[in-house]
Amino acid sequence: MSKTFVYNTGNAKPAANEEHLQLGVFFDGTSNNRRNTEIRKKIQKVDEYADQNKLDNRASTEEIKIYQSKGMERTYKNLWTKKKESENSFANDFTNVARLLFVTKKENSLYIEGIGTINEEDDTIEGLALGSGITGVRFRVRKGCEDLAKKIGNKKDEFTGSKKLTQIKIDVFGFSRGAAAARNFVYEVNSAKKRPEDVRTTKSKKIVGYTTGNFGSGTQSPIYESILIDSDREEVNEEYLIDGKYPKFGYLGYCLLSEGILSPEELEILEINFRFIGVYDTVASYDETYDNKIKMAGKLAGNYIKNKLDIGFDSAINSLQLNNLGSYNKAVHFTAMDEHRLNFALTKFSGAVEKKFPGVHSDVGGSYTNISEKVKVAQSSIFYPLNDLKDGLVQQHWFHEEQLEIYIKFQVILKIFEKKLIGIRELRKEYSYIPLHFMEEFFIDTLGVDSNSIIIDSVETKYPLEDIILNQSKNHLRKYVFGTGNQWNFRTDEEINKENAEKTLRKKLQTAELLSKNDKLNYKFSKPSYDNVDPANYQVKFPENFEIPKNKIRIEYDENGDQILTQTLEEVIVTHYPEQALLRKLRHGYLHWSSNLDALGMNPTKSWIRREY
Repeated sequence: MSKTFVYNTGNAKPAANEEHLQLGVFFDGTSNNRRNTEIRKKIQKVDEYADQNKLDNRASTEEIKIYQSKGMERTYKNLWTKKKESENSFANDFTNVARLLFVTKKENSLYIEGIGTINEEDDTIEGLALGSGITGVRFRVRKGCEDLAKKIGNKKDEFTGSKKLTQIKIDVFGFSRGAAAARNFVYEVNSAKKRPEDVRTTKSKKIVGYTTGNFGSGTQSPIYESILIDSDREEVNEEYLIDGKYPKFGYLGYCLLSEGILSPEELEILEINFRFIGVYDTVASYDETYDNKIKMAGKLAGNYIKNKLDIGFDSAINSLQLNNLGSYNKAVHFTAMDEHRLNFALTKFSGAVEKKFPGVHSDVGGSYTNISEKVKVAQSSIFYPLNDLKDGLVQQHWFHEEQLEIYIKFQVILKIFEKKLIGIRELRKEYSYIPLHFMEEFFIDTLGVDSNSIIIDSVETKYPLEDIILNQSKNHLRKYVFGTGNQWNFRTDEEINKENAEKTLRKKLQTAELLSKNDKLNYKFSKPSYDNVDPANYQVKFPENFEIPKNKIRIEYDENGDQILTQTLEEVIVTHYPEQALLRKLRHGYLHWSSNLDALGMNPTKSWIRREY
């Protein structure tokens, strides 16, 4: 019988004949791949790889070949010119999942490539579009189980004497569909209340060969062999099942047994405890139908994917059991309040500390680079006005007016005029460091003294905030994330002006009321109670050697008419932005506009408001 584990604040040491492990599993996001990003950065000599005096930062000949083949492309638009950078996993920056991985001990950590990606290879359409196939959510979870079993086996080989593995503490991280994979991974390994269809196996057949044709006819018939398959329609060995079902710890338990890493007796005494689950903006967007081993090709597959992206996805709460995770110590979920794409619906995390951050999907989870953002915000027939939409985006401070242009173009094939709204602006990526810093704080707090054996660096040191806008934003958000502060919602200029007018009116009324009361005061109450003959009673007393500061405070206004408080301290100017002025600064310089009608599957919802489940 397996033991029951109760979380506490202590850090019990294993008995003399026992060994405990602490391991982290990091599921990267859709179209995010640490290795592919590393190759591009080495080629371009940027960021972490800018210092080419370090041999490890230099791209090898093989890496250059990989990037030229997979990271660059030639399209009909640049057919006769140089290749341009592909819009795939090579082009993205590291996510917050990968960044946190970089500050943990390598021997304790396990990285799982992002959905739709393969190391040093092209991305896969079924993975990117549907979260399905061999690079999809479920197969990333299976890979997590397989790789974790191998890591446990390698650790077990290091044990001395006859020590037995009795406990493993696991920390799990994920972003986007990787967050869905992380949560499904916890369900796979940890849940005591799995759906019957997820644990049972069924009989099937596989082709093992073909018969030769009779009398030289050339006709061949397949030879079948009876097998067992699991819920992912993958073949399993009955020897490692219990009553036709997966053993303890689901597919991970099966891998530990089938690879000879643990015996059934060793598996039975093992405890696996999920200590920390840290996920960014869970977007499941998972198509179970396509993942059911249905092979589609050519036009049929293309039509299926397009139709699915046009209607969007459900929550996958049921199909991936995203809230049926069993017991765990701490879970944290950071989400994006300004995301609005149809295929990026949010699956909330019941039982987690859940906080909404200004910005869109990758503003919170990372992967943006410091480049010019160009998006087709909207398109319409020539008769549909786009000026109102343009004005609205300016009023909400997503764009300056000069960053938006309305173009009219004649479509030759359709023989109609098309009108489109294009936005172009320069944005920076460092805002995503703020949720990264906060996630590390939650993680270290949960680890307690164990952090010394897991964390080897600080993300605040490795990914610092180097300007006043971001530092003030972090300070403001800290009150909300760790304290009792309110969610940082955007308010329009009209709302702020109305509020300021009401404050001014209230102040005038209060002043008038106070003056009225003072006029009625009795003279004896306004008379000084001390001896007014002694001049010392009129002086403000300071401690000896006290110098009155000569700092100057002045009120200024930024280009949007927002009030700024500026203080000069010994020739250093410190600017304090009110929260709404600060949020406008973020929208203009750091927060992205995620929907783009020029990109497949990136269209907005009809209401421009994100769906949440």
